[in-house]
Amino acid sequence: MDFERRIPRRAVIEAGLGASEALLAVGLTIAGSAVIHPNNTERVLGKIVDNREIECSHDIEPTNKDGYPYDALAIPSAGRQRIGNTHDFEPNPNGKIRLMAAAIAFMEGVAPKIILLDGEDKTGEFHETNKTYLIQQLRRLGWQGKLPADDPTLTEYHSINTATNMSELAKLVRQNKMSKVKVITSGGHINRSMQLACANGIHARSESAENIVLASYPNSQEIKDLVKSVQETDNSLKENAELGWSIVDPKGTGPTIVRRILNSYDRATKPKR
Repeated sequence: MDFERRIPRRAVIEAGLGASEALLAVGLTIAGSAVIHPNNTERVLGKIVDNREIECSHDIEPTNKDGYPYDALAIPSAGRQRIGNTHDFEPNPNGKIRLMAAAIAFMEGVAPKIILLDGEDKTGEFHETNKTYLIQQLRRLGWQGKLPADDPTLTEYHSINTATNMSELAKLVRQNKMSKVKVITSGGHINRSMQLACANGIHARSESAENIVLASYPNSQEIKDLVKSVQETDNSLKENAELGWSIVDPKGTGPTIVRRILNSYDRATKPKR
């Protein structure tokens, strides 16, 4: 009785109706997006329900004239880390594995170009940490090209997350008249990367960086330890949640807005030198 006096039955009914309307709106949004973007929905549900590979390069031929199966390798950046107590940086373990795999695939003749999706860091600064490490790996495998004349890389410095990695990749693909790309990234990052690549109209297929590296160095304990450290940091829950969200938001507009806000805050609060 006291409860009914404090919260009138009408208010309870109105609250229930409000919640129902909100759920209905969410449902209609999901259904609407699924109808508007049927190919994206099919790819995502195919992965979630049947564990099918997400790819969008079927029957597409590369535009290069030299017989490479792909026009470029696309490598999403994984960030960088400080080397000890120095002011120098190197790619983090995820980044190292991706760049090592890129160097291996390049030397095996998979593609004539390597696109580094480096973007900017959260403070708005740019760096060539990934390119430096990649060239070191290429040299280690016997590449004898001269820089800058034989530079096999293209680098973008505008992306801030995986969603913008792929929208910027789409621009580079169009600008360079490419038609088929192989995305090389960490195993736990493949599904989201490929969903976004396909949503941006890129004809792409993917391969796990860990698999490429382990196949080339099957007896190296150092490589095995590095791969293990990468696999231990995979956030499958986050990746799967974002993959599910992509049915509503195929190009990752929502997460990108959040990331821009957070980056702006970081820049505003960064101590001035």
